[in-house]
Amino acid sequence: MNDRDLDLKLTQALEAAPEVAIPPGFAARMAAMAPAAPASAVPRFAAPRFAMWSVRAALALLLVTMVFFAPRAVGSSVVPLTLEMALAAEFVLLTVWISLRPGLTR
Repeated sequence: MNDRDLDLKLTQALEAAPEVAIPPGFAARMAAMAPAAPASAVPRFAAPRFAMWSVRAALALLLVTMVFFAPRAVGSSVVPLTLEMALAAEFVLLTVWISLRPGLTR
């Protein structure tokens, strides 16, 4: 057997469509294996209790830090004012995030 014959046989074998046969009752067996409840009824992941406490601690720490930097920001250089504005923005974003996340308030 030469290379051309081998190439021809390989090409024919690769191009031949396989016979697909679905056994009878396949759909019924698959439907029986599916869960009874829809996927939306599966309970969502509940955040651990320490997650809410850590976020509250972060908010408290941010508030204390902002109060600490507030007197230093008035009438001084740009750095303390910029730092306080960044902390204020973080404080607001954390507060909004907590109020929009119902999973953390349980």
